[in-house]
Amino acid sequence: MRKAPALALALASGCVEAPTALVPDSPVLAVCGQQRIDGFPTTTQLSIAVTASGTNVLWTPAGGGSLMTQRLATDGHALGDATVAFAGTFSDATAAVVDDQVIVGAVEGDQTWMLAAPLGAPPYRELAIVGGIVGASPIAIAGGQRVTASVSYGGMLVNAFDDTWIARTSTHAVLTPSAREVAVAHGDRDALVVWPTQDTCYVEQLTDAAHGATWTDAGTCGAPRLASAGTDSALVFERDGDIYLARGAVPRASDAVRIGSGTEPRIVAVGTTLWLSYTDATGAVIAGMVDGGLDVHTLPLDGAATAHELAVAGGVPRVYAVGPAGLTVSALCTE
Repeated sequence: MRKAPALALALASGCVEAPTALVPDSPVLAVCGQQRIDGFPTTTQLSIAVTASGTNVLWTPAGGGSLMTQRLATDGHALGDATVAFAGTFSDATAAVVDDQVIVGAVEGDQTWMLAAPLGAPPYRELAIVGGIVGASPIAIAGGQRVTASVSYGGMLVNAFDDTWIARTSTHAVLTPSAREVAVAHGDRDALVVWPTQDTCYVEQLTDAAHGATWTDAGTCGAPRLASAGTDSALVFERDGDIYLARGAVPRASDAVRIGSGTEPRIVAVGTTLWLSYTDATGAVIAGMVDGGLDVHTLPLDGAATAHELAVAGGVPRVYAVGPAGLTVSALCTE
């Protein structure tokens, strides 16, 4: 019988490799439901925004172009056809949901268009143009304020948005060498920001749009992603072809453990349980669940993917993967 996991979070640290073998009574991961949309457009990046009215898949075409969107039901079946959400020449796009507004950061060169739509229904409207690149997520809450963090040749900048979604001039910055990747997540009151440079991993704990504390660790933390379960957070990143995981109130790259070989890590929290995914050397997506501290149980999914994303829809972690067969949505569970 399949059931949702209910495992308590435990803090752990140390530069050791996580065990790969399952203990006898440990949960076994499974795909407990799957939907496929044939003929989905080719892309190398996806972003998922889940609202009360369904799931929004957002992407830009391979090689760049307009922001596209596909509406899905919670279980992953299509609700209508893919449409243009906002015309432009974007290379990447990431999305988040705040107050039932789907907020998208659509990257064009060295700047980002901040876009919004109620419940994610196109057309999207322009909120602001940010000088720099936003990552996952393009918007977060810090000290009750809506904030966005962007990176550029000068480091990391924070902008705030007021209650009418008007952008305010940045009043907080962390000067670092050039950066082009960033991840943001919010917890109880603070927001976490992680961005890598060529040889350093930076972590910022934002208390609001103008204040924060910074930590640094030697070694890069490429393609970072964050998830928060209240006061406990988790960071996944890639380095030298391997995937690493760290967790804590402020997760640090120096405390991370290697969990496998791969790229493009993703991580989400479902209650107090962490789920993750990444792509292995063959292009297959590996799904995983973090058991307690830093032990990870994994499940390879069928087929190669040119892009994938992990999100929570209907209270269930789901992998959204684009490949030759189209868009496949796989719900994950334990049995």
